[in-house]
Amino acid sequence: MEAAYAKLSEKKGQDLDQGFKNIGGDGGYSKDAVYTLTGEKTQNLSASSMKHMGVDAAYVKLDAALKEGRPVLLGTNPMKDKPTDGLVQGDLAKNSGHEYILEGISKDAHSNVKLDLRNPWGHNYAPSQGVTVKDSNVQVDLKTILSNGHLDSIDIGPKALEKKQEQNQNKSPEQQTPQPVKTGDPAFDKLLNSLGNQDATTKALQELAQSPSGQAFHAEGRAQHAEFQNQQFQAQSQAAQQAAQQQPQAQTGPIMTR
Repeated sequence: MEAAYAKLSEKKGQDLDQGFKNIGGDGGYSKDAVYTLTGEKTQNLSASSMKHMGVDAAYVKLDAALKEGRPVLLGTNPMKDKPTDGLVQGDLAKNSGHEYILEGISKDAHSNVKLDLRNPWGHNYAPSQGVTVKDSNVQVDLKTILSNGHLDSIDIGPKALEKKQEQNQNKSPEQQTPQPVKTGDPAFDKLLNSLGNQDATTKALQELAQSPSGQAFHAEGRAQHAEFQNQQFQAQSQAAQQAAQQQPQAQTGPIMTR
């Protein structure tokens, strides 16, 4: 999945290695990642909107989102000085913050809202960034990161798909009816849902090939193949020219005889 996302991040003339550098070095926005994975936009809660609604109201909204199985991602602002709130400092020169996954929310004995965040690094140990916890999860105080300006916004993703378990709960895994796949492309959906039935799969492949998305994919493949052949031809031509230049020149001048 990460490789596929890196592939999407490639720019014209780049390769997959550069795609990984794009998502690793330049980063991106959580809303774009959620849209790529789900096809749905996120609901964005900015720091200013959470200040306006209040910490308690923000708690209710975020708690409800987690209970509905929604992905909740927290983005930060870069800080001038090393923070002591548990979050990564960020790079002020690049105006680059950091992204966290919200895995839990709670209130302590004093009604302070606590956020349980997972760092995608797999740890929170970077002394130069102001964090020294080797565990992947860290708990931060919502009011603190709102007041010090470290919190930029929180993105709430779409609700989890409901599974029809009532019909399958008394069946063995082999007997259970699989849920239909829905990608948004009818022809591709039909192909995916026909897997396991050879005749249906063959027919679905034929229909997919004639569909608008199939034709577009075919055209893109032909264009990529033509570009590859052109690159190969240019490479062969350059190699031939270099080989010709490296051949010893024929000597000219009088012929010596005995």
